[in-house]
Amino acid sequence: MALNRAVASVASFAFGLSAAFAQQSAQTANSGVQLPTCSQSMITGIWQANFYLAQVNHGFSCPIGVSSDGKLSFGNCTTAKNMTITQAPSGTLKIDQTCHVVGSITYDFSDDQWGGGTAQESLSLWRSLDGSRLSGTRHFVCCNGIGAIPQDWVVPFELIAGQ
Repeated sequence: MALNRAVASVASFAFGLSAAFAQQSAQTANSGVQLPTCSQSMITGIWQANFYLAQVNHGFSCPIGVSSDGKLSFGNCTTAKNMTITQAPSGTLKIDQTCHVVGSITYDFSDDQWGGGTAQESLSLWRSLDGSRLSGTRHFVCCNGIGAIPQDWVVPFELIAGQ
């Protein structure tokens, strides 16, 4: 039952994003407003992220720095009580001219409830018009650890511009 609610929530979020992008495109086309051409410098800086997965009750949140070449650096992460990050996260984020942000993040973890291993996350995000958010989805695939239960989730994800 909880899984059904989680799937419905993800589907609702994804459909909402699709509708928002379609509406934004229609409004832009009708208004004559030209969307900006995006560049890597538009995502360079510090962002806040929450990698929590309600489906398995684990995750972490932390600030993420994006360098001018797209490399990610992670600040002090706060983890769920049952999770430990055993290999610091690493990855990249790149933005194209249409403001679509793609990237990947990899990290190792252990979780006292269902094992652990190497998590690989693929991100597909869109930059907001005001530049304060990168919103979309992350595809979480795990695990190759001993005794870990394989997981494969697509969940909503957002990076919020940090202070």
